Amino acid sequence: MDNIINILCATDDRYVPYCGIMLTSLFVNNQDSKFRVFVLTDKMSEANIASMEKLADKYGNTIKIVKVDADVLKDCPIRKKDHVSLATYYRLLAPVLLPEDVGRILYLDCDMVVDGSVKDLWNQDLDDIALAAVIDEDYLGLSKYERLGLNPYRKYFNAGVLLINLEYWREHDVMGRCLECVASMPEKLLLHDQDTLNFVLQDEVKLLEVKYNFQTGFLYKGTAMEVPVAQEVMRTINSPVIIHFTGKRKPWLTHYYHPYVLKFLYYRSISLWKNYPLVYILKEDWRYWRHRFKFAMGWKRRPYITDSQKEKK
Repeated sequence: MDNIINILCATDDRYVPYCGIMLTSLFVNNQDSKFRVFVLTDKMSEANIASMEKLADKYGNTIKIVKVDADVLKDCPIRKKDHVSLATYYRLLAPVLLPEDVGRILYLDCDMVVDGSVKDLWNQDLDDIALAAVIDEDYLGLSKYERLGLNPYRKYFNAGVLLINLEYWREHDVMGRCLECVASMPEKLLLHDQDTLNFVLQDEVKLLEVKYNFQTGFLYKGTAMEVPVAQEVMRTINSPVIIHFTGKRKPWLTHYYHPYVLKFLYYRSISLWKNYPLVYILKEDWRYWRHRFKFAMGWKRRPYITDSQKEKK
């Protein structure tokens, strides 16, 4: 396997600090590896480009900013209430945007931190498959299978962490198939490119251990999971390799209740963006303190499995 690990991210100027914090966590916990990072963006300020290059230099890695022609994806569905931007679709263009010598690449969302080594993940066997991914936190929810016409026995995966076989994508025109899906059924793609990839590649995916994309939904009490998955979650809960802060609420809010929020705040504190302010949203702030008050009064039970563990100690 190549000694250099290829990483793919997609962002715009608004999310550069969070992308930088995620990459900081990756570099800090994998200092025995070398990384070549490709950042897909339609525009990025010179100051942000300089910050990304400074981050790469600090850890002896390389970061290349790859400009995307957003017009190619102008028909991709993004709705008013969605908490993502058009950048979520950029990774579909990876086969033509990245150099031919990039045969595989690890895609990472910006709303996560890497808290361990990714060597074993990078070295996964990808022979004759398009990508490897972790099941989605709501993989048992039937609505998505019905909406997309998916085989429920092919578990729906989360697209936040994708180990992509780019050689396979080029050979089997995965990009073209995905863009055709977007053009033909945009009204059904409520979860954007994640729905697209699940629809197009449902028979061409290898499932990974949940530790490589440990989503917030795995932590909720009452989350529907099959017994083997629930057992895997409990084995992983104290040492996930990649923590994914899924959902609309993110760890960069001024008040954010989550078992792993201190992980994010730590990597932020050692990053180039340590002084970048947390985001204050009045509605979210009130929501946070209202719930904390209800927890304290015993009017509402805390939502996470880890809360139960703490209460027993």
